[in-house]
Amino acid sequence: MLIGTIGGLVSFAVYYPLTFYFKSSVHFLGQIFYLPAVIPSTIAGVTFNYFLNKKWTYGDCNAKSMSLARYEVVGLSTAVLDIATLFVLVYYVHINYLIAPVVAVLCMFLIRYLLVGKFVWNTKNVVKELK
Repeated sequence: MLIGTIGGLVSFAVYYPLTFYFKSSVHFLGQIFYLPAVIPSTIAGVTFNYFLNKKWTYGDCNAKSMSLARYEVVGLSTAVLDIATLFVLVYYVHINYLIAPVVAVLCMFLIRYLLVGKFVWNTKNVVKELK
């Protein structure tokens, strides 16, 4: 959870400046200017989480070396749910677009955690990589 929290902070550090950029310079998005910021911020947070997990949780285990691609796929596939959750929170629940991503990440935490555990760090997947 500590690694996820740190990755979330990295993600938010990318998200917030991008929302201001999109709000001031991309006018065709209207009131949903904050949504494009989710993808690069998710990539940054997910990538950071991967390397932190690899180092802190698994050490420099060579058996886990091919798992970055799976980690990114899980992260980006759940980013679709992040975007949908963020949109619902801002548009329908009327939570501020600067606060809503925190709520969205908390909503998605368990789903992402379970998927990463099953498809990325699962020992059976690692054995397949080594063959």
